[in-house]
Amino acid sequence: MAYHESSELAADYAKAALAKMAALNVVPQPQNFEIWYCYYAGTNPELKQTLDVILRKKEKFTEVLNNELYDRFFGLSHEAAEIQKASDRIQSAVTRVLEYLGDSNSDVSSYGEALETMSGKIENETDMGALRTTVASILAETKRMAVKSRKLEGQLKSATDEIVELHEHIQYIRQEATTDALTGLPNRKHFDDQLKLSIQQAQDGKEALCLVMADIDHFKKFNDNYGHLLGDQVLWLVANTLIECVKGRDIPARFGGEEFVVILPRTNIHGAKKVGHEIRTRVASKKVIRKATGEDLGAITLSLGVAQYHPGETVESLIQRADNALYRAKNQGRNQVVAEASYDSDVAMQG
Repeated sequence: MAYHESSELAADYAKAALAKMAALNVVPQPQNFEIWYCYYAGTNPELKQTLDVILRKKEKFTEVLNNELYDRFFGLSHEAAEIQKASDRIQSAVTRVLEYLGDSNSDVSSYGEALETMSGKIENETDMGALRTTVASILAETKRMAVKSRKLEGQLKSATDEIVELHEHIQYIRQEATTDALTGLPNRKHFDDQLKLSIQQAQDGKEALCLVMADIDHFKKFNDNYGHLLGDQVLWLVANTLIECVKGRDIPARFGGEEFVVILPRTNIHGAKKVGHEIRTRVASKKVIRKATGEDLGAITLSLGVAQYHPGETVESLIQRADNALYRAKNQGRNQVVAEASYDSDVAMQG
């Protein structure tokens, strides 16, 4: 993670981080320091929100919790290292294959030369005993070559299997790096990459593109009243509802905390509002049940904001307009879908 603070600010953040770690009895090692430095620098809002919840709950920062926090928010460097390790092993396996093939070519050449020599002996040989000896030599050389071939086949299969396994491992690591562990949705990193790609495609094809942002109403209160396990259940429920409501080309993702987003390629603002309403009504129709007791904890509602991409604008601008629409939905009573202000103004003028 890159930091761009002045040396004075960096020193302030470092002092604050170390003081907080000491107050919480957090071991002052590099991983933990990075977590708390980032907390005070404000470079990761989701990390700050998560730590604030833990602090409010007065949970103890155990070694397990510290490691979980680091893996969750800074794990990409670990995943990159794993990919590099797997890539190095693939390169090693490929090198072995080339060596095996080189040895095989040498053996084939040697076998051919031996046969050629023995063939000449047979052609000119008149003594039966000598002929038998030559044929036995040919048979022995052929058996040796057969053994070598079987060995080569086994070596090639072993190396090929390893390459296939490592390739699948890399695919898994990459998928894990772009997937939210709790909900199974694409994570913020994947969303950022896909939104940039979708904007480029919308510009190239001169097509509409919309962004929907959704926030779970009163989620903090729900978490405080019923605990994080049920809070996680709510997040999972909303994530699965998003998956139910989108089409193949649409991209739902977890934006952070209790916020979700959906990228809607080839969709104008009217269509995006319809998608938003479908998501909202489906979520509201579902109930949260405490599994241990069967207690009905009621329905969950969403507030949603919708914005359409304006050609030439930045990614940040599109996200900001959708976010502004979302907060208008919150301020107007929640459990509703609100489009960006420019769209509402256009509708009013047409009316």
